[in-house]
Amino acid sequence: HALINTVPINKYKSNIGFRGFLLDITYQKTIENNLRESEKRYVQLATYLPDIVLVHIEGEIVYCNNTIFNISGYTKEEVINTSLFNYIPEDYHAVAIEEYKKRANGVNDETTYELALKSKDGSIKSFEVRANTIEYGNEPANLIVLTDISQKKIYEKEIEENRNFINLVNRTNPGLVYIYDMQKNANVYANNEITEILGYTPQQIKDFGGDVFSYLLHPDDIQGVINHHKNLENAKEGEILTHEYRMKHSDGHWVWLLSRDTVFTRNNDDSAKQIIGNALDITDRKVFEEELRNSETLYRLIAENVSDMIGKH
Repeated sequence: HALINTVPINKYKSNIGFRGFLLDITYQKTIENNLRESEKRYVQLATYLPDIVLVHIEGEIVYCNNTIFNISGYTKEEVINTSLFNYIPEDYHAVAIEEYKKRANGVNDETTYELALKSKDGSIKSFEVRANTIEYGNEPANLIVLTDISQKKIYEKEIEENRNFINLVNRTNPGLVYIYDMQKNANVYANNEITEILGYTPQQIKDFGGDVFSYLLHPDDIQGVINHHKNLENAKEGEILTHEYRMKHSDGHWVWLLSRDTVFTRNNDDSAKQIIGNALDITDRKVFEEELRNSETLYRLIAENVSDMIGKH
């Protein structure tokens, strides 16, 4: 490629030729072609990105990709040359203004924040926004890329609600809730009720590790707990097994517990990996049963002795 610049040569008021120079602009043309190809690729990339790509100048949208229709229902034609704030709920105006001021004050580093946009049908969707300053049409502009995180927000809300529900159940449940790992032979979770029942904190129980039963289980109940766990290894889905046993309180006295256990997670061979259970303190009931048995024995002895005395007379 060459650039030719010529000047006519005049003599006696007649044009007798041209004088000029030839400039090689091959490199410049190559750069221009590469730039056009690069711009074309970037436009294609932005067009088919799953994220919304917007460019705005002082809040006026001057570019957006086609994804905006798939996510918000608006067409490009409806959005171009309108205010970005038309689509931002009022609760998020302050966030958007603050981020815009950062750009206006010369903050050129990419920033990330969360924003909500109103769809054409009136629904509100959540987005993660990545913003940066660019030049668009020889003017300073703001490039923002919006990733739809609405589903993520729904999941997070459900997880939070489930967590709050579990915490509420744990706070209102009069019993000890625990998760026991059959492979580690250790408690991996216990609610705070364990402190009320056994005098240990959940962390102290966890710190016992695989020695928890060696330290706390009554010697006479060890075999019964082993058998109970063997039964749980082959328990059906949703099946609940019960067992009574004694654990040592931190002050040294024995506490009777009634556990209701079921399989929580399973190994690849479908055997029980972890069990979840609820244990109630039944010490008072056991004491009453023992006193009742002692009373029955005493009354029987008295009755037998009275019968012998009557028989002798």
